[in-house]
Amino acid sequence: MTERGAQLSAEAAGQRDLERLYRAHFAEVYSYARARLGPDEGEDVAAECFQAAARLFDQGRGDEVTIRWLMAVVRNKVVDRWRRASTRRERAHLVAVDDRTEDEVAALIARSARRDAVLAALDQLSLRHRALLVLFHVEGKTAREIGDDLGITVVNVNSALARARRAFRRHYQEPEVGRGR
Repeated sequence: MTERGAQLSAEAAGQRDLERLYRAHFAEVYSYARARLGPDEGEDVAAECFQAAARLFDQGRGDEVTIRWLMAVVRNKVVDRWRRASTRRERAHLVAVDDRTEDEVAALIARSARRDAVLAALDQLSLRHRALLVLFHVEGKTAREIGDDLGITVVNVNSALARARRAFRRHYQEPEVGRGR
């Protein structure tokens, strides 16, 4: 085999490996991003993660791309989006006339603190528990739909959801904001 033939063969193998990785893990990466950013931004972030993976494959470093690597990339991209959104909100606040009452502001702060506490608890869960909770509570899928997606029975889905909820409760810490009012 010529050097060019070997290079083309390696590129084809890398492309197959990337496609296999995409099929195996896109749903997990997308679910993570969607739970934190919503469906449109979640899809964009998931695509960005696999573009980063494709770049590593193109550089011959595809062996570095694992599910752990993908989840680290998606976490970083989600945080980057949050930071950009936060900066935009801060700037908008500087020019907007804010006629919210003190109670409305307190409610917004409390809601934001609860959201952060939920996300922190979700981050502590196993990937399976997190995915189950997101599919059921965020995406609104039924136990039957989840079972069909995962190839398990409804009874197994409900048992796994119960374990996931227990794990979530162990990690969830009620925020201090708004207590004692």
